Amino acid sequence: MSARKIKTRQENRSKSEFYLKKAGDNYKQMMKALKDKNYNAAGTLAVQCAISAGDAVSVHEKGIRSVSRKSPGPVRVGQNSSPCAGDKEEQHFKENYQQKEPYPV
Repeated sequence: MSARKIKTRQENRSKSEFYLKKAGDNYKQMMKALKDKNYNAAGTLAVQCAISAGDAVSVHEKGIRSVSRKSPGPVRVGQNSSPCAGDKEEQHFKENYQQKEPYPV
C-alpha cells in the first residue's frame, strides 16, 4: 500500500506565530462557549484550535502546512518533525496517550 499524497503549501516559518495566536484565540472562545453551555460551538472551536495548533507546529518545524480538506492532513504534516523523536518516544506516546478503547456514547 503506497503512502497517501498530502497537499501542502510552503509557508514562511515566521507565520507559525500567526497560527499559534489563532489557536489561542479559538481556545479562549471554546472555553467561554463551554462556560455558557454552548457545546456545539465549543466542539467546533476545539477542532479549529487543534487545526491551527497543528499548522503552527508544521510551519515552525518544516515550513509547510497542509491544504488538504481531509482532517488527518495537518497531523501527518507535523508527524516526526522533532529531530529527537525516536522509537522510545513513539512507544511512550502509544502507551500513554493513544486511545485504547472507544469512549462510551
